[in-house]
Amino acid sequence: MCQPTKDRQRIEKLPIREYKLIEDVLSLGKLTEDWSRTWSELADDRLALAEKHLATARMMQELACGKDEGALRSAMSRAYYSIFCAARAVMSLHQKGDANDHMALPGQIDKTTRLQPEEDREFVYSALAKFRGARNNADYSVHCPSTIQADVEDATETACRVLRICHRWVREIQTERGTK
Repeated sequence: MCQPTKDRQRIEKLPIREYKLIEDVLSLGKLTEDWSRTWSELADDRLALAEKHLATARMMQELACGKDEGALRSAMSRAYYSIFCAARAVMSLHQKGDANDHMALPGQIDKTTRLQPEEDREFVYSALAKFRGARNNADYSVHCPSTIQADVEDATETACRVLRICHRWVREIQTERGTK
C-alpha cells in the first residue's frame, strides 16, 4: 500500500464528473475495466488505512490509561478517521470518483440505496456525523469533555462496526463488478 502506482495516484483524486465525461467521450471499453479494477484496489487500500487508524486509536487509548488528555484526543481523532476512510472507500468505489468531502460524505452514504440494509446505512451516516463533531472538538477545542474516555471507547467500538459494514459493502460492489 505504501507505493501506489502512478495510475492509482492519478485516479484516486479524479472527481466523478470528470470520470463520467472521459467515459462518455471515449467509450472506454478496456480502460473502463482497468479503472474499475484500480478503484477496487484503492478501496482495499483505503480500508487498510482505516484499519491502521483504528489500531492507532486503540493504542492511544491504552497509552492514555484514562488520564492522558492528549492521548485520548488523538485516539478520538484516529477513530473518526477510521470511520471516514472506510466510508470514503465505499463511496469512491461506488461512484468511481473520490468522495473526500467530510460534510458531504454522510449524505452520500445515506442516499445510496444500493448499500443495504438500510439500518447499516443509517449507522454509518450517524457515526460519520457524530464522530466528526467529536473529532473536531478533540482536535480544536481547548475544553476537553469530562466524558472523553467513554466517548473514545464508543468511537473505537463504532469504528470497528463501521469497518465490518464497509468491508462487506466493498466486497459486494467488487463481486458485482467482477473486480475481486
